[in-house]
Amino acid sequence: MISLEKMEQMLDQVRKGEFIQQQQQQPEENKVEEPLPSNATYFRMASPLFRRLVNIAGLFTEEMTLRVSRDGIRWRTMDPSHISLGDIFIPAQACERFFYESEKPSTYSFQIKEKTGQGYHQPTKTVGLTGILKGVKAHQSIAFDIRPLPPPPKKTAKKEAAEAIEKAKKKAKKEPVEEEPKPETETARIIIENGGERKAYTIHLLETSTSETPLPTSVIPELKNSYAITQARLASVLQDISAIAEVATVEVRENGVYFHGKSDIGVYEKFLDVKEDLNLREVHYDGGARGLYNVEYLQKFLKAVKSEYPLTFSFATKRPCRLQTGLWTHEGQTAAVEYWLAPRLEGEANKDEGPRPEPPAQPAPVEPTQAATGT
Repeated sequence: MISLEKMEQMLDQVRKGEFIQQQQQQPEENKVEEPLPSNATYFRMASPLFRRLVNIAGLFTEEMTLRVSRDGIRWRTMDPSHISLGDIFIPAQACERFFYESEKPSTYSFQIKEKTGQGYHQPTKTVGLTGILKGVKAHQSIAFDIRPLPPPPKKTAKKEAAEAIEKAKKKAKKEPVEEEPKPETETARIIIENGGERKAYTIHLLETSTSETPLPTSVIPELKNSYAITQARLASVLQDISAIAEVATVEVRENGVYFHGKSDIGVYEKFLDVKEDLNLREVHYDGGARGLYNVEYLQKFLKAVKSEYPLTFSFATKRPCRLQTGLWTHEGQTAAVEYWLAPRLEGEANKDEGPRPEPPAQPAPVEPTQAATGT
C-alpha cells in the first residue's frame, strides 16, 4: 500500500511533469517475453524505424508488402511510372525482438493509408498504418504479431452431396440460395508499448503477391562515381535548386561535387569542395560523371527518411542514381534503405533548362596529388 507521503510526492512529480518522464524511461530489464507458437511471425522494433519504413513505402503506393524470413524483414517496390525503386532491409538483430522459424519466407501486405468520410457531416480522415502512427510516440516500440488462420472445417462427402441437392431444389423453385460465407481474412495484431503503457490494434491483411521486384543489379558496376553527404546538406541544395528548376544536374569532380539547375526563371550553381565543406564527407572520383535527376523525387525521399545517417549518392552518366543511407541501429545492426531514381534524358532536360552553361572555374589546388578521391 502506498503511504500518504509517497502519494503526495507522486502528485507533486505529476504536477512538474517528472513522473511521466520517469515512467517513459523505466527500463524493462525484468520483462518476461511471452512464448510464441512455432508458426507465429513476430517482430518488435523502435517506432522511429517503423515510421520511416511506412513513410518511404508511402511514396510509392498506398499498400506495403513485407517479406519476412529468418534473416529479417524486406520491403521492395517500384512506383507505377517505373521512375523510382525503393529497397529496405531490416536485419533480425536490428529488431528489439524477432521470431520467425519457417524455412521459407512469408509475405504480408498492409494498408498504409486510406481516406474515409466526405462532406461536412463526415469529415475526411486517414486510416491504416499512417492513422495508427499518429498516436505513436518516439520512445515507444511497435510490434506485429501474425498467426496463421486455422484450417476450415472439413465437410464429409455426404454433407456436400446433401447441400448440392438442396441448392438444386431451391433453384428449381426459384427460391433464394444462400451464398457461401466469405473465407476469413488473415489478421495482424499491432501492439504499441513502452513500460506500463500498452495498446493494441487488430487489422486485416491484404491479398499479396509472392513475386519480388528485382533490383537493377546490372547497373551497379557502372556506378563508379559517388559522394557521401549529410542528408541535411543535400536537402538544402535541392531546396535551392527547386526555386529555379525541376531538374538537378549533378557532376562529380576530383575535388568535390557540382550542382546546377536552370529554367526560364534563372540559373542556380553550387560547388561543394570536399576540403572545405564538412557536410561533404568523401568523394569517389573515377573519370567523373554527370547525371540529371528530378528534384521533387529526391526531396520527397529525403523528407521520408529524415535520419542523422550520412547518405551515399552513386551514379553514372545517363544511368540511374542510387542513394543509400541508414534508418536505425540496434545492438550493432543497422536497418538500411536504397533508393533508385531514373535519370532525365538530356533532350528532356534541355526543354526545361535550355542550353547548359559552362561550370564555374575552380581554383587549382596547391597540391593536386592530395585531392580527396574518397573510397
